[in-house]
Amino acid sequence: MKIRSLISIAIVLFSVTSFPGCKELATVRISNLTCEFLTSPQGIDETGSRLSWQLRSDIRGQKQTAYRLLVASSPEMLAKDQGDYWDSGIIESDQSRLVEYKGKTLQSREECFWKVMVWDREGIPSAWSEPAFWSMGLLEKEDWTARWIGSPDSVTAPYYRHSFYLDDMPERATVYLASLGYFELYINGEKLGNEVLAPAVSNYSRRSYYQTYDATTYLKKGKNSIGVWMGTGWYTPGLPALHRYLLSSWTIQPLWLILEPTLPVC
Repeated sequence: MKIRSLISIAIVLFSVTSFPGCKELATVRISNLTCEFLTSPQGIDETGSRLSWQLRSDIRGQKQTAYRLLVASSPEMLAKDQGDYWDSGIIESDQSRLVEYKGKTLQSREECFWKVMVWDREGIPSAWSEPAFWSMGLLEKEDWTARWIGSPDSVTAPYYRHSFYLDDMPERATVYLASLGYFELYINGEKLGNEVLAPAVSNYSRRSYYQTYDATTYLKKGKNSIGVWMGTGWYTPGLPALHRYLLSSWTIQPLWLILEPTLPVC
C-alpha cells in the first residue's frame, strides 16, 4: 500500500509540473522601485528620468539578464499592461539602476505610472513588479503663472493665510511652492510634507528650489484655508561673510514666496 501511495503521489506531482498550461516564473522578485533615487516622487524636472529597482532571490548566484519597462498615463492603462508613454520592449541587459526613460516627451505636471519585469539567468520571466509612480514638475518658466509675494516689512517669521471655496472636490490637487527663506505649508490646519528646513539651501541671487505637494486629501468641499509660515534660515542678513560666497547681496530684503496651485484658490 505504501509503495502504491508513493507511486500515485509521484505521478500527480509529475503531472502538475509538466502540464503545458503551467507557466514557470523566474525565481527573482522585484522590489524598491525608485525614480531619481526617490520612492514615488513628485515634481521631477528631468525629462529623461532614471528608474531603478532591486532584485531578490532565494537562489545563490541568480541574476537579471533582461528587463521590460512599462510607463503609462494612468493606473488603469498600466493594469492592462499597456505603456502609452513608454514600452521599452525586452532589453537584454543586467542594468537595474538608473535606467533612463526614453519614451514620449513628458510635459509639465504629467503623471507617470510604471512597472518592470525581468528575466533571470535561465531566461525565465518574473512577474510584474508592484506599480510605482512619479510626476513631472514645472519645466518651463511660463508654467509659473503666480506672482511673488512678501511682507513690506522685514518680519523674521511672517505667516500668510488665504481662504477659498471649492464647489466640487478635485480629482487631484498639487501645490508647487518656492521661497526665499524656509517655509512650512498648511492646508486646513494640517502641515503638508515631512520636510524640515525646506527648501534646500541655494545661492539666492541665482535660484530658489521649489517643493511639490499632493494636496488632494487635505481639501474639503466648501471653505478651505491655505497658509505658509516662513523663517529666514540661511536667507539672513546676520552672516556677512557667507553672503560673499554663498548668498546674495540683497538677502536683507523681506522674505518672499511664490505658490503655484493646480486648482483655483481665488
